[in-house]
Order: sequence, then structure tokens, then C-alpha cells
Amino acid sequence: MSLAFSLAEVSSHNTTADLWIIINDEVYDVTDFQKTHPGGYKILNKLAGKDATKPFKKTHNEKILKTDMYRKLCIGRVEDDQGGEEKVSAWRKILSSVRLRDQT
Repeated sequence: MSLAFSLAEVSSHNTTADLWIIINDEVYDVTDFQKTHPGGYKILNKLAGKDATKPFKKTHNEKILKTDMYRKLCIGRVEDDQGGEEKVSAWRKILSSVRLRDQT
């Protein structure tokens, strides 16, 4: 399932407890990954809710985005705002249930 998010929606996920970034128009939920990010959590926090494509390309080979780890972090794509709220609402329900399941 590929979900679509608006830039406004992504930008609202800008805290350490809820951290999304954009790379090449794909949205990544790096909330849990920030704990183990080799470059440290500070850089991810600085880019929270923003397009991180340029900083990412400066320090990473883009092939890394094809790895299983990054594929699991990818939750959708950035698209225009049309119809986004319905998709976002559905995604929030899915994400909440996954996080609750992981906490038990």
C-alpha cells in the first residue's frame, strides 16, 4: 500500500516522539530509527518534518534506500493536498495500531 501525504501533513511530524522526513518525494517515519542512526539523532531531529533529500545525498549512497531497512521506514509519498486528509486519517489508524502492538 502506497499512501500519499501532503507537505503540511509531513511537516506536522516534527518531534522526537513522531519524526518523519522526506527523501526523493518519499516519506520516511524515522521515529524509532533515530535511536540507532549511525550519524546520531540530532541530524534527524534537525530535519524533522522537512525534505531531507539534499543532506541525505551529501552523506549517503542512494542505493541504501533500496535496502530492507529503508523500505520498512518508507510509509508513502508526498503528493498534492487533494484527497490527502482521508488517506492520512487511514494511515494514522494503521500507525497507531502498529505502535500499540509493538509496545506490548
